[in-house]
Amino acid sequence: MTHKALSSSLTVIARADDSSGIIAGACRRLLELHPQAATAARTPVGNLIEG
Repeated sequence: MTHKALSSSLTVIARADDSSGIIAGACRRLLELHPQAATAARTPVGNLIEG
């Protein structure tokens, strides 16, 4: 879920004015949340790697 949110956020940040840094801050928090969520979900490492 955090992967999809990050992907969507990057699309938004590419198209929006983020001079205030609000969107970038949200992306930063999502990046911090992703490994925590994967650990909590016990996601196999191989599923986290795109090839």
